[in-house]
Amino acid sequence: MARMGSKANWALAAVTAGYFASYPFGGTFTGGLVSSACGAAMVGGLADWFAVTALFRRPLGIPWRTDIIARNRDKILDLIATMVERDLLTTSNIMATLSRYDAAAVVRSYLSDGGGGEHIKELLATAGEELLQRADWPELSRSLEIALRREAEQIELAPLLADAIEWSLRSGYGDKAVLFLLDEARRLVNHQQSLPVLTGLIAAARSVYEEGRGRRILFNTLADIFLNLTPSKAAILVQQQLLLLLDEWRQPGHSIREDIRDWLLAAAGSLRNDESLQAGIEAWKKEYLAKPGYLQQQLLPIIRSCLADSAAPACRIRAALGQWLDTWLAEWAGSRSRQRQTNMLCRQAVRRWLEIHQPELGMLVRRRLEALSPSELSSFVAGRTYDDLQMIRINGSVIGGLLGLVIHVVTWWLP
Repeated sequence: MARMGSKANWALAAVTAGYFASYPFGGTFTGGLVSSACGAAMVGGLADWFAVTALFRRPLGIPWRTDIIARNRDKILDLIATMVERDLLTTSNIMATLSRYDAAAVVRSYLSDGGGGEHIKELLATAGEELLQRADWPELSRSLEIALRREAEQIELAPLLADAIEWSLRSGYGDKAVLFLLDEARRLVNHQQSLPVLTGLIAAARSVYEEGRGRRILFNTLADIFLNLTPSKAAILVQQQLLLLLDEWRQPGHSIREDIRDWLLAAAGSLRNDESLQAGIEAWKKEYLAKPGYLQQQLLPIIRSCLADSAAPACRIRAALGQWLDTWLAEWAGSRSRQRQTNMLCRQAVRRWLEIHQPELGMLVRRRLEALSPSELSSFVAGRTYDDLQMIRINGSVIGGLLGLVIHVVTWWLP
């Protein structure tokens, strides 16, 4: 900027010096030609210097009609804000510009190449973890109990269970269902309460076996003495044999699996057609629903066990979100209709926002400019127009010089 200003000053100084140097020779054609050209160039340069300087300060200390930008600050700010609001950043102009761009491509690039997808995953995972940590789980379990109780009262469990069993068998989940039943049976047999139950059953069976029959009593007594086969010992042996049997049934290809599948199909048929079984299940459902707080007591330990490892929920959320987002991106990127829909939604969203907030754009520009003092505004404008304004000074000298040449030639040849 300073270099252009120096050129303008040197040009003015050169034509001024040329004018005074050629003035004594004004009586000759050549001397008058140079003097007229330099004089006109000097006047044009001085006039443009005054005009340019008057925009930003007071040239030669003259206060009248000078320092124009600073004195008209409020008018200038109002004009700029109005122009931005009513002419430049109108809804129609913005929408016309937006229609030339592929918003879907921008979204796709941001999510896949710009790291936006990973950022969104991390953001949602963090928010989910924060929610899990701060949630009131007793209150949540109580709310779930109310919702489940309300829905369960309207659902007939027997047909629902029949549908679930038949669907699992049709969908290839038969082996998993069988393994689930075997695992639950093994867990039940291996439970700490199983031995007392087995012991009681064996003792009861033994009492029935011994009723009024001396030889049977003698046989059981000898078994206790010589084989140490008391009911409690027998319960342990029965438990061990049951566990071995269940482990054997878990082996792939075992014939018992097909029998269990057939039993499941038969059970589904009974659940669907046996009215007495259906009534029994409904009675069981109502019995448990009638217990105050029962469902809440069952739900709360499940929720707390899921949150026992504080990192696990966040990891599960992050993994689920990552898988969902990757799948969605792949499907969306391969569908032109979805991308056109994305463009349409983006434009509709921008239009709705502009219909509400478009007047605020002018106010935003106004607030930004109002932060500038008069001197700062002058410096702001000067800094962005300095070179062009100095060229106006140079052009003024050039045009003035050319006009001086023409005037001298015309007047020289006039009679």
